[in-house]
Amino acid sequence: MGRHTATQDPVHVLYLGSSADLGALRRMMEAHGAVTRSRLTPAVTVVVADSSVPANHPTLRAAGTLGIPVMEPAEAKLQYASWRTRTDRSEEHTSELQSHH
Repeated sequence: MGRHTATQDPVHVLYLGSSADLGALRRMMEAHGAVTRSRLTPAVTVVVADSSVPANHPTLRAAGTLGIPVMEPAEAKLQYASWRTRTDRSEEHTSELQSHH
């Protein structure tokens, strides 16, 4: 669990809403190294909010103030493809290094 890669910090995601899409997205992103946050802090990389969350929700407004992007689950899935590619590459590199010990 304490594995750190020097090349990339993990994506820190705050999920808002209750849709099944949101739960599936969270599990998929966690499987690839994303960190789920339970509240908004400056460490959060992106906020994913489904359609059940009103646009004037205090957390969404705060994210805007902090300059943290807010995405819908479908949008985050597309964006996530690039995060996953970067993360997979660094993990392969890490496991190669470990196997040569």
